[in-house]
Amino acid sequence: MFDHWTLKKRLTATFTAILVVATVLIAVALSSGAKLRDAVHWNSHTYKVLDTAQDMLLNMVNIETGLRGFVAGSDEKFLEPYNGGMKAFETAFTEAKSLTSDNPAQQGRLDGMMASHKQFMAVAQALVTLRREATTGTVPVDALLREFGAGKDKQAMDAFRAGVAEFMQAEQTLLTARSAELEANMATSRITLLAGGAGLFLLTAVLGVAFTRGVFRQLGAEPSVAAAAVDAVAQGDLTTVIPVRAGDTTSLVAALARMRDGLVGVVSEVRSNSESVATASAQIAQGNQDLSGRTEQQAS
Repeated sequence: MFDHWTLKKRLTATFTAILVVATVLIAVALSSGAKLRDAVHWNSHTYKVLDTAQDMLLNMVNIETGLRGFVAGSDEKFLEPYNGGMKAFETAFTEAKSLTSDNPAQQGRLDGMMASHKQFMAVAQALVTLRREATTGTVPVDALLREFGAGKDKQAMDAFRAGVAEFMQAEQTLLTARSAELEANMATSRITLLAGGAGLFLLTAVLGVAFTRGVFRQLGAEPSVAAAAVDAVAQGDLTTVIPVRAGDTTSLVAALARMRDGLVGVVSEVRSNSESVATASAQIAQGNQDLSGRTEQQAS
């Protein structure tokens, strides 16, 4: 069927098929790029959430360290990490709430961590107050030691650490799932692009060969050969050899050969007719001369 199509139809079909496959491959590449971009974005987002969790834990440790140093030494300078940790914790917690606003489960875990934080801070504030009162002699040191030895701050801190661990584990699970999804998407995209590229190469090769053979079959020879034959005939050279493949009756070259043979026949016929006319003219002239001679003889 392809051999009987016009040249315009062949060109249109060939390039349309190649463009369709190329467009599909480009669409797959763009889709894969978008998925990769989304995966990278969400992985970066998860790492930011993990960083805020680490910051909250670090600042809680600073608060705890400052508290214990102040209770033990009664030096106000030990409260520097305590006070700084409180401010930094609030900043990290606010950021974590913002980053996980689309995740109700993580929001709930953050609320639990804040409850543990407030519980720890209540115990810490009470210990700080007792330490100052014990330093001034308002309360006996034994009251401070009994309150500190009860371990209420440790219980609240342990609860906070457990909450942070659960929070971070949830984010790690998300990160693992997204990484696996990313690997799967990349593998699928790689296979699709490789298969599509091979298909495009094969399609281009097949259509190219079919198109070339079809055009060559229509021409019957190289375009330069056909052009030379046309030029020779146009110059009046009817003896030029026009190569026609065996069995070829439909190509341009075959048509040129038939045209040349037809012109040769026409020229031969014209030449034959011209010679016949010339012969007849000569015979008529000779007859006229003979008639004229006889007339002159009779008159004399």
